[in-house]
Amino acid sequence: MIRIQGKLSIKQVSGRSGSFCVGDLITDIGTFKVKDAILDQYSAGEYEGAFVIDEIYPSSYSWRGKVWVEVRARLSAIHVESEPDTPDTETLSEAVEPDPADEIAVAVPRPDPSDSNVERGPAATSASAMPLFDDEAQACIDQGKPVKLDPTMDRGLFRAQRDALKALGYRFDASTQLWAAAAD
Repeated sequence: MIRIQGKLSIKQVSGRSGSFCVGDLITDIGTFKVKDAILDQYSAGEYEGAFVIDEIYPSSYSWRGKVWVEVRARLSAIHVESEPDTPDTETLSEAVEPDPADEIAVAVPRPDPSDSNVERGPAATSASAMPLFDDEAQACIDQGKPVKLDPTMDRGLFRAQRDALKALGYRFDASTQLWAAAAD
């Protein structure tokens, strides 16, 4: 694990499973592609700051009839001083970049219906019965307090949480890495 100063250029891509973000991390030791879920809560733009890199590794994939090879960095933390002065509002199409959620399909844990602690009935077995947020985060949201999302969870669930917070009027603050209710 290393902590390094650099610039992270984030682009938002509109894919078939919703919007997602990818980035290019430019540092003194090299330029790396970043496709971590943590980026999905940031707005498109360029962020300068300190970045904690857990892993640097080669990656390849085929997309639209071509083979892509890139050096990726897996980030565990992003520390930026402020939002970009002029955020990039351009949204790229999926034809430019494949959705990282498709690379590693991890199922969202669902309750086991045979578990005696799980409620019975039609609502208990539907996917919509699963809460979007854990009890602690939901309590913060109910009280209008700031919320921190966990980017290590399933990327689809992470995006759903991000979208739900936006719909509730929350805004992401890159410097604190918290979602806070917008001031009226």
